[in-house]
Amino acid sequence: MHLPPFVTDLLGHLAYAVADVQPLLPTYGHLLLSALFPIFTGSYASLSRPSSAAKQEKKTKPGQEEDGEDEEDEQPIKMEGLSPSDAIMFPILAGVTLTGLYFLIKWLQDPALLNKILNWYFAAFSIFSVSRMVSDGLDVFHSFLFPHDYVDAGILYHVDPKHRRAVPRGVVTNANTSTLERSSPLPGILSRLPLPHRLNSLFWTLHILPTRKLTFTTSGSLVGNLKLSLGIHGIEGLLIGLSTVLYYNFVSKPWYLTNLMGFGFSYGALQLMSPTTFTTGTMLLLALLCYDFYMVFRTPMMVTVAKSLDIPIKLLFPRPSEEVGKQALSMLGLGDVVLPGILIGLALRFDLHLFYLRRQKKVESSTPATNDNATNDDDEPFTSTTTTNTTTTSPSTSSTPSTTIQKAPYLPPSSAWGDRFWTTSLLPSFLTLTRPSPAALAYTPRNKFPTPYFTAGMIGYIVGMLSTLTAMQISSHPQPALIYLVPGVLGALWGTALVRGEVGEMWVFSDAAEEEEGKEGGKGKGKKVGKGKEKTKLKVGENETVEGTEAKEKAKEEHAEKPDIDIDTNAPPKTKTKTKPKANPNSRTLFTFSIIAPPSYWTSTSSDEVKEEHKKDVKEVHVPATKVKEGEHVEKRRRIE
Repeated sequence: MHLPPFVTDLLGHLAYAVADVQPLLPTYGHLLLSALFPIFTGSYASLSRPSSAAKQEKKTKPGQEEDGEDEEDEQPIKMEGLSPSDAIMFPILAGVTLTGLYFLIKWLQDPALLNKILNWYFAAFSIFSVSRMVSDGLDVFHSFLFPHDYVDAGILYHVDPKHRRAVPRGVVTNANTSTLERSSPLPGILSRLPLPHRLNSLFWTLHILPTRKLTFTTSGSLVGNLKLSLGIHGIEGLLIGLSTVLYYNFVSKPWYLTNLMGFGFSYGALQLMSPTTFTTGTMLLLALLCYDFYMVFRTPMMVTVAKSLDIPIKLLFPRPSEEVGKQALSMLGLGDVVLPGILIGLALRFDLHLFYLRRQKKVESSTPATNDNATNDDDEPFTSTTTTNTTTTSPSTSSTPSTTIQKAPYLPPSSAWGDRFWTTSLLPSFLTLTRPSPAALAYTPRNKFPTPYFTAGMIGYIVGMLSTLTAMQISSHPQPALIYLVPGVLGALWGTALVRGEVGEMWVFSDAAEEEEGKEGGKGKGKKVGKGKEKTKLKVGENETVEGTEAKEKAKEEHAEKPDIDIDTNAPPKTKTKTKPKANPNSRTLFTFSIIAPPSYWTSTSSDEVKEEHKKDVKEVHVPATKVKEGEHVEKRRRIE
């Protein structure tokens, strides 16, 4: 069978192209994975509570379990939002900077001095960005070794480090729950291993070690007020970041250290910079597409500056060299990673927003309608909150039905990758051939939610990067990656919204909504809800009384002016003490520094448990404070502890 000539020629060109690109396939695969890594990790690290979710409820009751994590509230990520004017000015400023660097390199002829200055300029950023990335990576690795939840033998277990046990969750039929508890912190099938007591105690200590953090505080006129909490992973990350920068600047500049610092820059940039809206992100990428096209194809500036500067603003990849004994490197600028990445990160936050938006519930309630004549003692109208089934008998108020939106509490997705791995239904069923319990089937990890837009953005980025590599291979000329990445990412995101019928939601979504909501909530503080203020009377003198909320302040002022007058008539008279000399008003504190160590985890826990048990067994006896000696207080505290 003879093929047509054009088919034969086409197959011949295809075979030649495959043979030509085959040695470069490892390089291109390395490049693609290296570009996706900071986008994926940085996008998940940028997640914070969306405006569609409520704040996480704190468990303060003594009978409730705790995860053994650090009790600190999740700090919201402060991102630098971009406005439409920033999207227009961004490529202009980038062009001015690139032009200035190009002519400076031409004037210097040898860019060695410029490289040294810029390397030290980026050194400080490299230390913090690399240390943050390494610290978060160690947290993820720790979550795989010691997860909070895992499934074994079809049963969902929750690890309780305070009591050093793993307890089953959900109802287990034909089994006693206490007999299923395990004393090992190891997950899955590893929890069945019999461990010596000392080794088991060591594993429990390692389980809670990352949550024990040192708090460094500084204050003064020179440095301001700063507070930093560092755990074991943070200290390790800081050491690795510092070692990387010192080796890079004083010893050698291998490509893998350049990539490590490049990963750190990209990882940090995706957490600090956001286009806030999809329209602003679209404008930014389209403007940078034109900038990239002009600087690569119309001028030699982009290629010259990228090849002359030896600073960690690019990713390098070894490739086959035509010269023996010389290493050849391919290059990808960090702008081709960060700029599409901030829009993909916005898409992931949009997915999280939609996830909690769909979990909101409408709750019917009755809101009392206030009468104009109904006022409190201060001649101010009051409001009261009632439920739907409650009837009001007051003649001055009447209940009117209303609908309130109940938001689902936000669960931080950080450090949940280990839970997601050890609770998957495939792993325990495959190893134990046991059907998972209903609690195991119903369990959903904190970082598992539908991500259609994030997935579409990642696919669009992959398609754009493959198009870039194909065009570069065919033309044998460096290609501006943004002219392929921007259509791929924007087409994937807006196309997904069009198919799902969510263009309107995507158009109005804003990252700044949570910040605005927080400001409005701050303004609302201090509003009175209830039957008005309860009057408080404090006796200051013989014929002086103070009512309302200003009582305490006025009492303090009067007491300061009249030290012989005692506010509390039941308390014994206070003796005059020597006041400390006032500080010189012209002096100022330049610098103070302190380190606060975390409290002992096991000791504080056992003390709290003893106190709770003591409260249950011992009847409270109220003794007047004036009749109790100080020594009795100390002795009672010692008995409890």
